[in-house]
Amino acid sequence: MTKILIKIMMTAALSATINTASAAPAAPIPAKQRIEREFRLLETALARCMYEDVIPSPDIELMNRALYEFMRDNPGVTRILRVNAGGFTVNDVTPESPRSAPPRSVSGQRWFQHISQGKAPYYSMEATPDGQITLFYAWPLTASSGAETAVTGGFAAYIDLVSQLALIDDAPPFRIRYAGRAIFQHDWDDLDYDEEALPVKGARDVMIQTPKPIPTRLDPRAPQAPKTKSGGAQSQASETRDDEEEDVYRTAPGKKKADAVGGYMNKALFVLLLLIVIMLAYSTMGDRISRMLRAWNDTRSMRALSHTTTSMPAVPAAPDTQQQQPLPPMLPPQPVVTKVISSERAEKAEKLYKEQQKTIAKMAELIRKKIDVMESKIDALSKRVESLEREIEKK
Repeated sequence: MTKILIKIMMTAALSATINTASAAPAAPIPAKQRIEREFRLLETALARCMYEDVIPSPDIELMNRALYEFMRDNPGVTRILRVNAGGFTVNDVTPESPRSAPPRSVSGQRWFQHISQGKAPYYSMEATPDGQITLFYAWPLTASSGAETAVTGGFAAYIDLVSQLALIDDAPPFRIRYAGRAIFQHDWDDLDYDEEALPVKGARDVMIQTPKPIPTRLDPRAPQAPKTKSGGAQSQASETRDDEEEDVYRTAPGKKKADAVGGYMNKALFVLLLLIVIMLAYSTMGDRISRMLRAWNDTRSMRALSHTTTSMPAVPAAPDTQQQQPLPPMLPPQPVVTKVISSERAEKAEKLYKEQQKTIAKMAELIRKKIDVMESKIDALSKRVESLEREIEKK
């Protein structure tokens, strides 16, 4: 029974640990990676819309409606074209209306020649003097006949860069600059920053600024360290310390995550050990109490038997005579009564034993069912732990 309870407690502790680890907040994705993922997901959504909603449509009006609804759900996309193999537009839709513009030829444009000859996507950018940037993405539509692949047309999308960036609200602070001026910023403040090229397909000369790590950030409000003449050794030590602090900051998210998981595991193990100690103490005390009850029952039975024996009437002695008569032999004390009491005790003990056997059998059946249920739960939890470990390894 104790082993079963310990197993149940271990399962409960493991489940609590998994739920706590699962509920731990994940570290935010860096702004550069978050923007790159946003545009990659948009490109995938465009391809899915074209191949699943537009191409299978039976007529042009349904195609236009599908493109119109897609742009209403994705405000960053401002126009979508679909052209045939000859370079004439089949669909030319904007978010203002589900009706297509009149057909026209785009066969002489660079993007159509690129997707027709190279059979590969085309990415470019158009910018206005006031900083409005439009990304242009185009993809070929192909059909295979045997070993050859022929281009049957293509589709293209105009994407407003700022409108698409404005949809991102779960990234750390960042700022976008083009041609020496800021065109977009998210939760930005006057911070010391790092600057690099924006990792978006088609973007040229567009820069992203992100805050530097806290240990290396230059805060004008912070007191400056006094300068000394022995600047060589002190400067080298300061640079070494800054490098160490920067390394610690860069590894902080992973370390914090590992420390959090380790802390949850330590707490769970401590609670589990405490429960095991309590169950062992409960089992030991239960055995001692059972032995004390059995001893008390035996003592009570012996007292009842002794009282019955001493309460029997004694055999009267013969009167004194001149000649001393031999005393009659004394009969053994109540042999019949002793047999009756022993028989009653045996019957009660046998009846109690049978009842205990039935109770034990019922408890064993219930325990067996509990064990089956807990084993199934343990298997499910083990699979969940494995899946969580795989997810953590991927991240």
